Amino acid sequence: MVVGRYYRLSKKITEEQAEQIVQELSAREDVKAVSVTEDRKMLRVESVDGDYKPIMYYAVNVVSRAAGGCELSFDHFDTEELEKALKEKQQA
Repeated sequence: MVVGRYYRLSKKITEEQAEQIVQELSAREDVKAVSVTEDRKMLRVESVDGDYKPIMYYAVNVVSRAAGGCELSFDHFDTEELEKALKEKQQA
């Protein structure tokens, strides 16, 4: 199981910038899921195979270009999704 990761954006981005970022990252074959939080302060990324290095190398450039120099920094793992998956596994 691959756990998603949250990355903090260095500044709040617009809805249009968020849509562009999500669209570009979603196009990668190694990205299972990507989204920007409702407050547009965090980026959530889930890898297909758990290898985040190539995805995030690309994401740093996409975010900077699409959002005027915005930077990313790791914030936390998506433990909510992990806990949900573990509960489902226990019930099976």
